[in-house]
Amino acid sequence: MKNIIYIIIISLLVGCAANQTIQEIPDTSNRLSINYYAFGEAAFLDHDMESAVAFFKKADAADPNNIQIKERLLETLAIASYQNETYKTEILELGESYYQRGLYTPRMLLILADAFRLQEMFSEADKYYLLGIELEPSMQLFLHYYKFRAQYFPPADDKWLEKALKMPWNNKDDVLMLGELYGSIDAEKGLEILTEAYERWGDEQSMGLLLSAYDKKGEKNKILELIQKRIDEGKPVSDPVKAFLITRYFAQKEFEKVLTLQHECFNIGTDDVLKALFFSAINLNEYEIGIQAGLALEELATIPAEMMISFNSYLAKLYFDSGQNDKTLEYLLKSDDLKSLTNLVFQYDFENDDQILKKILLLLEEYRKVTKNKDDIAYILALIYSHDKDSDKSIAAMNDVSMDYLLANNLTIAAATIYLQNAADIDKARELIELAPPDSQFTTNDIIAGILFGTEQDSLTFEICLQELNENEKPKSTIFIQYALVAEKYDSKSNIIERVKRGLEMYPDNLDLMNAVGYMIADEQIEEEYELSLQLLEKAVQIAPENEMIWDSLAWVYFRMGRYNDALDAMKLPLSKEIKNSEIAYHLGEIYLKLNNKTEAENYLKLAVEIADDENSIKLAEKILEENFRR
Repeated sequence: MKNIIYIIIISLLVGCAANQTIQEIPDTSNRLSINYYAFGEAAFLDHDMESAVAFFKKADAADPNNIQIKERLLETLAIASYQNETYKTEILELGESYYQRGLYTPRMLLILADAFRLQEMFSEADKYYLLGIELEPSMQLFLHYYKFRAQYFPPADDKWLEKALKMPWNNKDDVLMLGELYGSIDAEKGLEILTEAYERWGDEQSMGLLLSAYDKKGEKNKILELIQKRIDEGKPVSDPVKAFLITRYFAQKEFEKVLTLQHECFNIGTDDVLKALFFSAINLNEYEIGIQAGLALEELATIPAEMMISFNSYLAKLYFDSGQNDKTLEYLLKSDDLKSLTNLVFQYDFENDDQILKKILLLLEEYRKVTKNKDDIAYILALIYSHDKDSDKSIAAMNDVSMDYLLANNLTIAAATIYLQNAADIDKARELIELAPPDSQFTTNDIIAGILFGTEQDSLTFEICLQELNENEKPKSTIFIQYALVAEKYDSKSNIIERVKRGLEMYPDNLDLMNAVGYMIADEQIEEEYELSLQLLEKAVQIAPENEMIWDSLAWVYFRMGRYNDALDAMKLPLSKEIKNSEIAYHLGEIYLKLNNKTEAENYLKLAVEIADDENSIKLAEKILEENFRR
């Protein structure tokens, strides 16, 4: 009791350092020794190793038979030797002296063995390791001896690990070392030890080594599960470990899991973690979380300058999706980039969603008021109004785009398309196309016909094709094809046949031309040319036997010739696949009706109407259904 009180008084005298932790008081009645020991502890805790050594030496001199003081002196010398190598010699001298006098503990023998090892005196080191083990076997001594033998006298005998495993699990650090060492010779056993250690102590150090063992085995999911479980149980997890979990989830596209850890993301607040949260929220359309993460990233100011346009574009989209047009405009203006604006606008299916279309147009009209890039916004509005078939507004917006802008961005042909599709303005389109960089492959008429074909401007398509056929000695094959498919309304059959034969002479192996001409002859029922149609289409299917549209054309000419079984036989390829074309479905309906298979005829005629991708086929199918199947 007196010793304890004396130590407390000494602790108060030496200051706060000694109050941190006091080693077990030496079992001695020598007050002078206790005094020096207490001052040594105070110096040790204050990281003054030189003074600590000096005081412990004095304590040892005052009480020369006290083993506990000697052990503490050797421990302090071992630590101090990392900064002052002269202490290494002292450890050897004092340690051997103590051993010769029979004043030693297993701990002292281990320190002495390690000192000999560091001095590369391996035989002496081996001797003292074994003496320590003989004196008092422990997990620590077995492990140190195994490591020593493995490093200097390999291979080490695994029996030392087996002996260590049988010892009591009193010291966490020793058990974790055991797990690591066992893992080097038996991964499963090492993992088992580390798992049990984690279950016993449950701290982050134990978890870290267990995670490392999982990693060596390639069990990545086990790593994530263990960290997630620890978080779920409310146990301490360091920010780097949480960050690893979050970024791994993101890399594996497990965006939902990232969002469940949003609070951890904000608390960690590093660039990689906030980015994982930001883009996970974008992928899951979690606008508010994405906005919060984006603003946190913006405040962090770690985004490279070259990425700011893209970042601002993402934030603009989040604000747009959350219905905040004013903030959308703010970040679009920060981005100040045409590509960002078009990416935002054209990612939505506004052609089939009136509400989205209204939101986009409202945003663009607001943007138009504040942006300095008037040409950009006018051009985009022209495109959208054109998609929306609002021809007047599309042309009005297009008229606001300067010619310099169109030329600088190589948009003259795109602008010509808008004038053709919305105003059928051939002259304006021709002017714009001729300002485009020269293209030796296509004439102006080629481009205009290509734009008009497939629209409701068949008469203009015909005029342009006819002009090109008359003015160009060798028009493109596409001109002949487009002409063949629209000419029936505007030209005589004899003229049509004469002109398409000219094309066939120029392009005898062009599949599209053979198909177009063969089909046109059958569809327009030019009976005197059925043999030509048959010849072209039979040649075409030999060249392209997997082309179902050519087989459909061949079936149709057989149908027109009254060869209904041949027509059905020609439809084998289309029938072997899912029918996704109204025209093919309509033709099948007609063929089956002629073969008196009314069930299949009705099915395919209804399918033609249901697919709804060809207006003429739909009308013809509905007419037959009305006449033959509806009462």
